[in-house]
Amino acid sequence: MFFDLHIHSKYSYLDSVAEIGDIIKVAKKAGMGAIAISDHDAIEGSLKAAKLSSKELIIIPSMEISSVDGHIIGLGIKELVKRDMPAAETVEKIHALGGIAIAAHPYDTLRRGVGDLSWKVGFDAVEVNGHCLYGNGKAESEAKKHGKSVVGGSDAHSANEIGIICTRVDGKSAEEILENIKKGLCKPAYKKNPVSLKTSVLAGKISRRIGKGLRGD
Repeated sequence: MFFDLHIHSKYSYLDSVAEIGDIIKVAKKAGMGAIAISDHDAIEGSLKAAKLSSKELIIIPSMEISSVDGHIIGLGIKELVKRDMPAAETVEKIHALGGIAIAAHPYDTLRRGVGDLSWKVGFDAVEVNGHCLYGNGKAESEAKKHGKSVVGGSDAHSANEIGIICTRVDGKSAEEILENIKKGLCKPAYKKNPVSLKTSVLAGKISRRIGKGLRGD
């Protein structure tokens, strides 16, 4: 199945205006079998979405945590992990909550990734990212060198970006999906070519700006 593990909703302050219901509709239309809403330093929206999980679309609770060393996705957690801790401590907390820790866009030059800490701290996987068109190659090559699982996430900040990069992984439940990622039984899936990918990202930025203007943010 296709799994987009990095989607932002309106609960990700100033990052998205996407409603949970719209995310679910678009994800199904895009052919996703599973998604995770990974809002910045917030988990309320993800927990609400997870209650709507079904056989048709598995929804795994998640969040994107701002560690002092860079952004980390805590996939499969149901409690808020506080921001501004060291990466090692953040990863330990995610594991203590029963989740897996993913180094989000580790080599992105425009947003904060953990870089080489991906291999020095106990991450379960590293991400290639729909908003990181020039750091993904290094993430994949370094992951291969260090024997680390690689996943794909769209980093969608608007619904139309869902699935532009996602993860190919099997699993009939959240637990099976997480276990297969830990075992490396997964790989990134590029649903759009580089040109259409850039177009989707640009369209998303425009729609977010319009949405924020309408909200008065």
